Amino acid sequence: MARGKVKVRPKRQSAHIMSMRESAWLTWYLCAVSLMMTALGLLLLVASQSPSGAPVFDYWLLNTVIAVSFSPVGAIIAPRLPSRNPIGWLFCHPHS
Repeated sequence: MARGKVKVRPKRQSAHIMSMRESAWLTWYLCAVSLMMTALGLLLLVASQSPSGAPVFDYWLLNTVIAVSFSPVGAIIAPRLPSRNPIGWLFCHPHS
């Protein structure tokens, strides 16, 4: 470094805190994606049925009920306090 020159670091920007409107949009989007993935999974389950009576994944009904019930609950809970409510965000996408 040459004498007399000062190296200036760029300022760090603080993290963007989501507004209630942004978090509501994101949570309902995640809810819709989760419900679409559930519907696609059920469609593939029905399409893969063979007439020979091959065994099917035993817990498909339980997984469907969890996905259909947890996603809307998370979409309702998460936007209330978006930065301090990790449980609502976890409920938004139960397939993870």
